[in-house]
Amino acid sequence: MNNNLKKLFSKMEIYNNFKIEENNNNNNNNNNNNNNNNNNNNNNNNNNNNNNNNNNNNNNNNDNNNNNNNNDNDNDEWFWNVFHNKFLFNKIIQHLENNYGDDDDNDDDDDDDDKDYNEDAEPKGEKSIKDINNLNNFKDISSLELIIEKKQWNIIKDKIKNNQFIRMEKSSLNILYSICKDKEIFKSLYNNSCLSMEIVDPVFYSAKNNNLIALKLFIEELKLPIYPSTLEFAIINSSLKTNEFLIESILNSRDLLIDNSFKERALICSFKNMKSEIITEYLLENKELLLANSIDIIKIPIEKCLKLKKIKTKQLLFNYGFIDFNDSIAILKEWLIRNYSGLSILELCFTINILLNCDKQCVDLKNAPQFSKVIESIRERLEQGPITDEEYSKFNLLLKGRLIQLIRVDELFLKFLNEFGFEKGVHSLAYCPMIMVYQYTFQSFNIHGLTHLSHTQTDLPNPSNLHFKPNESTLIEPKRILNFIKYYFSSQNKVIYNGWEEISKFCLLNCTIDILNEIIAIQGYPIKSFLIPDIQFKQFSKYQWFIENIVIPFGLKLHKMAMYNSYFQTNQLSKDYYYREIDQKVLISIEKCNEIDFIDYYRNYFQLGNDNVSNIKFKKLIGGNGFFTIINSIDCARYCCEKFKNIPKDLIYYNLIVKTILTFNINQMKSIDTYDNCSLNYFKGYFNLNCGSIAIENIKKLFNYLNSSGFKSFSKVCGVYYLLLSLIKSYSKSYENCNNYNINNNNYNNNNYNNNNNNNNNNNNNNNSFDIVYSIFSNLSINQFPKCFMDLFITLCFSNYQRDLELAKLIIEKLDLDNVLTVYQFSDLKFKFHKNLIEQSYSVDYRREDEQYDIILSIIQILFEKVSDENQKNFHALYQHLYNIALSCKVTSLYKIKILHNLYNSKSIPLKIGFYHSFFYLDIKNTKLGRYYLFIRVDGLENDTFEHSMGYNGDIIPYYSLDVELCFDFICNNSYKDIFYLLRTIIMVQPLPGYNSSDYLNGTNKKCIMNSITTTNSSSSSSSSSTCGKVNPSNEYSYDDKSFCDQKQEEILYSLNQDIEYLSTFSQYNLVIRLLKDSMEASEIDSETLKDRTKSFLICGIDCKSLRKIINLGIKGLDFELLEQSFYELRLDLIECIMNNYGDSILKCSKRIKNDKHFLFQSNHLDIIGFMFENYIQLMPEFDLTWFEISFENGLIEMCLLILMFYPQQQIIITTDLLEKTIQNKNINIVKYFYNNYPSLKYLKLNIQSLIKKYYFLDYKYFDWILN
Repeated sequence: MNNNLKKLFSKMEIYNNFKIEENNNNNNNNNNNNNNNNNNNNNNNNNNNNNNNNNNNNNNNNDNNNNNNNNDNDNDEWFWNVFHNKFLFNKIIQHLENNYGDDDDNDDDDDDDDKDYNEDAEPKGEKSIKDINNLNNFKDISSLELIIEKKQWNIIKDKIKNNQFIRMEKSSLNILYSICKDKEIFKSLYNNSCLSMEIVDPVFYSAKNNNLIALKLFIEELKLPIYPSTLEFAIINSSLKTNEFLIESILNSRDLLIDNSFKERALICSFKNMKSEIITEYLLENKELLLANSIDIIKIPIEKCLKLKKIKTKQLLFNYGFIDFNDSIAILKEWLIRNYSGLSILELCFTINILLNCDKQCVDLKNAPQFSKVIESIRERLEQGPITDEEYSKFNLLLKGRLIQLIRVDELFLKFLNEFGFEKGVHSLAYCPMIMVYQYTFQSFNIHGLTHLSHTQTDLPNPSNLHFKPNESTLIEPKRILNFIKYYFSSQNKVIYNGWEEISKFCLLNCTIDILNEIIAIQGYPIKSFLIPDIQFKQFSKYQWFIENIVIPFGLKLHKMAMYNSYFQTNQLSKDYYYREIDQKVLISIEKCNEIDFIDYYRNYFQLGNDNVSNIKFKKLIGGNGFFTIINSIDCARYCCEKFKNIPKDLIYYNLIVKTILTFNINQMKSIDTYDNCSLNYFKGYFNLNCGSIAIENIKKLFNYLNSSGFKSFSKVCGVYYLLLSLIKSYSKSYENCNNYNINNNNYNNNNYNNNNNNNNNNNNNNNSFDIVYSIFSNLSINQFPKCFMDLFITLCFSNYQRDLELAKLIIEKLDLDNVLTVYQFSDLKFKFHKNLIEQSYSVDYRREDEQYDIILSIIQILFEKVSDENQKNFHALYQHLYNIALSCKVTSLYKIKILHNLYNSKSIPLKIGFYHSFFYLDIKNTKLGRYYLFIRVDGLENDTFEHSMGYNGDIIPYYSLDVELCFDFICNNSYKDIFYLLRTIIMVQPLPGYNSSDYLNGTNKKCIMNSITTTNSSSSSSSSSTCGKVNPSNEYSYDDKSFCDQKQEEILYSLNQDIEYLSTFSQYNLVIRLLKDSMEASEIDSETLKDRTKSFLICGIDCKSLRKIINLGIKGLDFELLEQSFYELRLDLIECIMNNYGDSILKCSKRIKNDKHFLFQSNHLDIIGFMFENYIQLMPEFDLTWFEISFENGLIEMCLLILMFYPQQQIIITTDLLEKTIQNKNINIVKYFYNNYPSLKYLKLNIQSLIKKYYFLDYKYFDWILN
């Protein structure tokens, strides 16, 4: 253990001993301290709590103990805060282990490498490429943004206390102000790093982020100024509390006067605040913030005012004259049309006042002064208290009438008439357009309106463009419609109306048959207007009336009937489409036998024939929405069978039986089974399995009955199968939205079985639903239906819904395969297994739960017991599938896969192995190996799914390039490092020209590249050596063959870069070191061999000890290249490590680092720049004025001072252009600092004043430092 780690644990031991001693002392003195302790138990509990929570002492300890037990220095407080923080403590331990090893470590000793590295250990978790500081010492964690992101506030306090560098920039400070609520942190940061904190305006950023804690600190305690720009921004973006505090602070201190120029802008700015209109209301109620009734004020556009929710705010804006009425009529019209029905009395008064102030040419302003008095009187009444309903009706009619007279919008006239009726509406308006009266009359079927139109005007408007939208009130009085139509066609009416098609449709859908009979009996009524195509009826009796009274009397020919019986012919695809899930939206149903008689009587119109040949015509009636699908009673179904004897019973009864099953109507099902002798071949429906305990019991009782009755009304061939399949698919409501896969059955059509491939679908509802289905299946007589349940077993085995395998196991346990063979031949089963397998896709991203493995294993064992050895070959495809999905289970050991191998070997079951299987072998061995297998992009691995569609004939299953046992055994028996080297070898070595690639893939050529392991990895285990001994390598494929190396040199180097990137991602630096050693033995490499991207991966998370080992390998120029990369990755710890250990050799090369590190100056990396300037300034590029300009432009005072300190001889001039960029970027503080501390800048005073006026036009009056 290294010294630092020893010190840490030593301090831990002292702490623990100290606490134990404290407990003993307190327990001995309990009886003497009654004033402080209630009893011994309380004291012990408090002491234990003190141990766990790092309190100095609890209330039960006396002052003497408190003083004696806390005699350590002040740093102990920070130590124990860190110690009790799990995240920080683990990082300390990791850092001490990685960065402070014993000085006598031999970096070149391979034995030490092996000692430090556990080959079978899980590699470290993947680190973000940019989050490098997680691996560093706390003193090296300089990024304020990272510390805030981890919410490690104690680190900030500790760094402030120990005067350690914290890198601040605008983005990180913005996050600090938005998250941190600790006043002491802000205070300490400002006192200790004032120049860094003033990169931004602390008051502005506090207000911007609504941080009242920081805002009060900077204004009340630190007395920082509030600028007008801050207040304006707050009004636009911040909360009411922030604005209240800022304004109160300004009014109380009087340091900043709220002058008229600000008042002119304040109100309009408040409308830009999208969070709330409270800011606007606050400004309006505070008279010190308003410039009321001024012509200079920026007025509010009417559309913004209307969007306000509070009428009080709107009225204040109107009272102070802050509303812009120009060009507002069009906006008001649209707003009134949208909001007419919801306007309150106050809103009506407000709207009328606005109209009275608009352009006189746009509104009728007759008697405006008098009506203004009426509005004021209404307001006064509202202020006195609640009004009565009578008063409300009176005010509402009066105000809306006046409103409509003012703006005169046709749509508002119609709304007004619909609200108040013809008598009140027309008589209360001085003017009403006749077109609106006309439209209202026919929409509301108003006789008074019709009479008014007949007697007052003969020249009626053209009604062709009128839109018929009936008033809902007419449905309450159906007689009103009849009386209106009678009056219209009487001799008294003089009005002409041409829109009877819409009225007829409205009557047909909403009036009773009695009313309809009276309407068509009216002389003159255009009955043809009832001939409406594609009309949908809610009642069959209404449809019957439509055919008998409208369609038939007109004597239409058969070829024209299609447009009128289309209700029965929508979506007429085929007979198969008839078997569909019940459409809950279809309200019409046949429940009376006379309705069947109607269909039979008019069979010619429905194209129904009597002979057997004409059954083909039934599809127009049977398919889709045919009348058989809406038969909803047993009596009608039976009567239909008598009338239409040529139609199969299953078509007539299908819809009825499906509804009976889904509603759990056992009595009706018994009646159908007993008397109707029907056998359904199909079933589709959804069982609601989350419908309460009573309904669940009804489901179970229903299936118990169906089982006891032998599913009498369902076909034994496939009807029972589809019924049970629908039950299985009802595990969850979302089942139908899942991914589809095919159910393969050669006796009936392929159907999509929707599955849920989401691993999160095992929620409580789904589990409960599955338990219900499982209990139902447990009580079924499985052997009574061998074909059905064998088909279900196959379907469930190939399902992607995980719990289906439990049902599959239940079925195969109970199923007698001898019974299956009475309906199936083994060859048929073999074909079905084969067909399912080749249509299945296996994804490396899909995972099954661990318990699924045991179920799969049980299914395989049951099949081995029930299937004879000579017939096992017919199940090979199923065994292959079960093996494939077993690999995807979340097993933690390859031993479980070994069990499957032993089972398959016992029955000589062949397997086809592809990248899918190799991936899971590696993934189970170590997740990082599986990731690497995907990372290296082997040929064919770019596909994320594996299929058996190629190279599978159902009998002989070929192998891929590596024998399955050989490949599996090697992965199982070797270490992470050995397997990694094997994978590298497989990638780099490919067949040479002339080698038969088809033989290679089919496995007929057993020459393999496995021998390369012995040359690249001499430290492989004995098991790997024995494995490799099984292969007879050919000399022409020798790894040392020179021509081969020449051809593969580029691929090897590319692979080397890829591997280093992968290993660095998972912090496997021991393997990186070993890999570089082996590569140096195989070929000559230097710093250029590693790509810049690879070096970035390497430097990103590496520790100093591993870095030294890599540099000590002696790769030419690598130390300098890694130094360069350390700057890009902002790794000061690595820069210090390289320069402290290899600085002399780097300096001897007379190289300078590249002059592309401007980002270090721009992002305020004072720690890195300071280290290089102070210690190795000769390694830096030649002085570049851009360093200073970038720093100055970004407001980095300390960085500029650092540059001036180390380059005093350089002539640095602050130009006007630089000043403009700086001030434009809102970095006024650095200008202020240099202006006050560098007299040479005084000569630019006028230029600075001009720039400040330009970019700080609200604030420049308050910059005393430049104005004096």
